[in-house]
Amino acid sequence: MKQKRTLGTPRLLGIVWPFIAVVLLQALLGCVSLYVLSAVRGYVAGESLWSKGQKDAIYYLTLYADNRDQATFLKYQNAIAVPQGGHELRVALDRPSPDLEAARLGILKGGNHPDDVSSLIWLYLNFRHFSYLEKAIELWTVGDGYLVQLDDLAQEMHRAIIANQVSSADIHAWKERIIAINDGVTPAAKAFSDALGEGSRMILRLLVTTNLATALGLIALALLRTRKLLAQRHAFADALQLEKERAQITLESIGDGVITTDVDGAIAYMNPAAESLTHWNAAQAQGLPLAALFNLLDEHAQADGFTLIEHILGGQLSGGSEHSKLIQRLDGSTVSVTLVGAPIRSAGKVSGAVLVLHDMTQERQYIANLSWQATHDALTGLANRREFEYRLEQVLHGVGRQQSGRHALMFLDLDQFKLVNDTCGHAAGDELLRHICALLQSDLREGDTLARLGGMSSAFCWKTARRRWPKKSPRACDIPCKTCTSSGKADRLSPRSVLAWCISRTPRPPWKLHCVPQIWPATWPRRKVATGCRSITPMTLNCPCALAKWPGSNACTWLWKRTVFACMPRKLPPWATRRWVPGISKFCCACTMRQGGSSCLTALSRPPNAMA
Repeated sequence: MKQKRTLGTPRLLGIVWPFIAVVLLQALLGCVSLYVLSAVRGYVAGESLWSKGQKDAIYYLTLYADNRDQATFLKYQNAIAVPQGGHELRVALDRPSPDLEAARLGILKGGNHPDDVSSLIWLYLNFRHFSYLEKAIELWTVGDGYLVQLDDLAQEMHRAIIANQVSSADIHAWKERIIAINDGVTPAAKAFSDALGEGSRMILRLLVTTNLATALGLIALALLRTRKLLAQRHAFADALQLEKERAQITLESIGDGVITTDVDGAIAYMNPAAESLTHWNAAQAQGLPLAALFNLLDEHAQADGFTLIEHILGGQLSGGSEHSKLIQRLDGSTVSVTLVGAPIRSAGKVSGAVLVLHDMTQERQYIANLSWQATHDALTGLANRREFEYRLEQVLHGVGRQQSGRHALMFLDLDQFKLVNDTCGHAAGDELLRHICALLQSDLREGDTLARLGGMSSAFCWKTARRRWPKKSPRACDIPCKTCTSSGKADRLSPRSVLAWCISRTPRPPWKLHCVPQIWPATWPRRKVATGCRSITPMTLNCPCALAKWPGSNACTWLWKRTVFACMPRKLPPWATRRWVPGISKFCCACTMRQGGSSCLTALSRPPNAMA
């Protein structure tokens, strides 16, 4: 499961908006500056047309006074129209409510370009009270006064010439008046031009200063924003580095081996646990293919043919399931591990793979210990009742399947053991049990089973190929055991009760495990409490034996078909000749040993081939 991001991914606009604002503001300021400069250029061009027009008007009016030609007067009217357009512009915009339409007509009449109309009106309305422009407008007004006088003179001359009432004195007087008007308007026009030029330069300086100040301010804002972004970047880098160090420490601290590769399977990283598992150094393994570190074996130490990196990239080693394998290192040693792998995805694409190796050595040891403890006795180390029954069941099934083969089974009980615990303590009793079991185990062969069934009871099960007991069978009846009492004296104990029989294959119904334990509870406990003799004939078993036990007696009873043989220090018990199992064709033995000393087991008579 992916974790949520600590910080959301910033949007692009959230990062660059200050820079966009700087650019837009600077561009807007530049456009305004260009617009103002264009308007100033329009006024400068208009002033040039105004000056040229008034000079042409004076020239054509003087010429008209000489030749009195109507064409010359028409030229005068065309020339004077330009300054008159400027006059109409100024008069229309100086009104309390500016007449923009009249101002537009005046601008066009003055010879200005139609595209400059709006800028000329905007500049006049917004900058007329600036010092330099205000002075230029005052001089413009003075010049317009002289031009009004010139036009009045021109109209007077035109009426006189039309009426043919012109004398030489009139012409001389008109010329003197024209010269006087020219002398007055020329300084005014020059002052107007100078004032307008100075105003345009002032506006230019203002615009440049404003642009520079704005640029510096925007640069400062951009620097502050950039500094903040750099601080955030450093903070992110520090946090990322800290997180990387934590992840590195975490990977180095965990006990599982972690290996990361690129998409081609080349090793990019190994933590110390992986180095310990593979016996490779991370610096040496970097760049090598994953298959170069170890060989994969299955649980039976057979080479596993699948390609590990392909399974990881295919998602077949995901964390939902663990895959137990053996890895074989370069030195030939193997270790059991579980494999968990997953592809590394970046922007929806697979950019590598990660493999986690968990060492299963301790787990296998724990499982083996638990398995051993579940099937063995903790005190003696022998197989417990559950394991003994399981092995006995396997023997019974094996006997049922095989044509030949016999197994011997013997139960052993150490009586009077409570006396040892009461006199010497449980520690001495435990030591006695361990000592007896060690002696019993010394004669075991491979495949034989010695188990502790509980308390002081034990059992043997071994295989024999002959009818009689094997020579190397456990000699349970001949074990003398020594234990120290609290007084330091040594008591000599021997197993008191032994119950044994032979198991072989017969055509009768097969052996069943639940039948065998019936003999144990049916005979063993009863002999300790019964006052009379008892004999059990387990007719439900396909077992060729009859058991004879009675308290306080030492007996070994052999049954062969209809003949019963017994060896005992006293007379043959009366039931021994009466209790037999019809149809018995196999050898069976039940015997009882007294505490201490030894017993003489001599058959009263030996039947033919009874022990063969």
